[in-house]
Amino acid sequence: MKIIHPLILIFFLSIITGCSPALTLDDLVQATVYFPESDENLVPVDTLTREDGLLDLYTHLLDAPVKAQSIKPDLVYLLDLDTIRGIMQFDLSFDLTNREARAQNINGTYEIPFEWVETYLNKLPIRNHFSYLMPSMPQLVINDTIVDYAYNQDWKLHPTDNVTYNIKDQTTHHETYYTQTDAIDISLEFDHRSPNQIILAIDNGREETTHIIDDMSRLPVPRKSGRYTYTLMAIWDDTTLDYTGKINYSFGLDLRLEESLHLNKTTFEPGDSIGVLIEQPFGLDYRIETPIFKNTIGIFHHEDELVALVPIDSRTKPGTYNLSLYDASTNKLIKAIEYQITEKIFETQQLTVNASTASLRSDENAKKDAEKFKNAKAHSVGEKLWDSPFVQPVEGRISTEYSVIRYVNKGTESSRHTAIDIAAPQGTPIKAAHNGIVTFSSDLIISGNVVVLDHGLGLFTTYVHMHKIYVEDGQEVKKGDIIGEVGTTGFSTGPHLHFAVSKSGVNLNPWKFMAEDPLVFPTWKKTP
Repeated sequence: MKIIHPLILIFFLSIITGCSPALTLDDLVQATVYFPESDENLVPVDTLTREDGLLDLYTHLLDAPVKAQSIKPDLVYLLDLDTIRGIMQFDLSFDLTNREARAQNINGTYEIPFEWVETYLNKLPIRNHFSYLMPSMPQLVINDTIVDYAYNQDWKLHPTDNVTYNIKDQTTHHETYYTQTDAIDISLEFDHRSPNQIILAIDNGREETTHIIDDMSRLPVPRKSGRYTYTLMAIWDDTTLDYTGKINYSFGLDLRLEESLHLNKTTFEPGDSIGVLIEQPFGLDYRIETPIFKNTIGIFHHEDELVALVPIDSRTKPGTYNLSLYDASTNKLIKAIEYQITEKIFETQQLTVNASTASLRSDENAKKDAEKFKNAKAHSVGEKLWDSPFVQPVEGRISTEYSVIRYVNKGTESSRHTAIDIAAPQGTPIKAAHNGIVTFSSDLIISGNVVVLDHGLGLFTTYVHMHKIYVEDGQEVKKGDIIGEVGTTGFSTGPHLHFAVSKSGVNLNPWKFMAEDPLVFPTWKKTP
């Protein structure tokens, strides 16, 4: 490592040879400068040999050496000249306050131009001169293991009243990855010159929390899985000392705690929905399975956790079932929860309609309407737009309940009425059951004038047989906004609102959503 400036070393050589006329430049083999890190440890900082070719400049730079008085140095170096006659040793002294420099050997003390010294000092890392004023590099320990970290420092040295050196440098970033299923202990250990203050910032990419650290032996650890960046700002601000400054230490932490699986309840009815909460998730690489629903169950981020909504078809048989959470990348079972579905008896209804109305219910028309509904519900926003129970969109008499088994005109084939019918005068305002986005607002053959709202996470509400529609596709609505009027369009025997709630192609019991939010969990404890 070449640190000392070649011109300075050559000047030193000119002094030495000038004081010893019997010794010529040709007699020099090697010149070495040492920094006395301690009384016992001399650190070589520069070496010049004849092969370097730099010693040949001596004849062009020779100045007659000037004898001078000794100085009180701030810095002292040692110079060894290896000659054909043996090793000659000299002291190199620098007084930074008075801007003086000396070279001293057994023959005397000689003056060195200080501008050469400044050039030399600028070439050398100042920390080599003032290691006793530099901060120690602390040990970062995670679960008893010393790990790497990045740092950047802004450090000021005050070796004398008139001299200040500013040191700024940094390292590249080191990320440390840990997969843990228990708590993590993180500590920062200084062996000396501990900072006056440490401020810790923990950033998870969405928000940053700040902590004043009093105990460096146990740094705060998030209580949620995720990727975190730790930045510790260490501050030394005691102006009575010979140094001040701050250093930022940073490292990355991938924290994976054991996942917790919760259901909003453990007993359900046909037409209900199962709210699923995954606490401590690490990414989105999970899979949920349960026997009552064979399709893929969507999993969504919500408030730093993961949630899912599993629909229960009204024809689901009562019994005991399991809901299982898997690591999708390994197919490893993480946890399973048992739940019950109770029996529910649904009413039977005989519906009589005129021939004109009945003709609308052909298979071809049903297929056309179904295709429109499928497209309207093909995409859903990935966030939960509702934040409370839904409201009843129209006040009125309930003319048909959810999942009534219906026969039309005394036919032998039945159908499920998987919605509720609310009878009300034509023109009665219809409210949006909750916040949502309009995905369909047009007329269909059997359903008449229809509005479909997306409430996020794959949950939709549908408003059927409307007289007038007040909204359009893509429009955002709020809970309680008027979206249209009650009517009797399509396959209808009189003014009413056919109101349906659906998830993943399954029509659910609307009353359940008006009673409670299925994605609120009794065990859900908010943690900072």
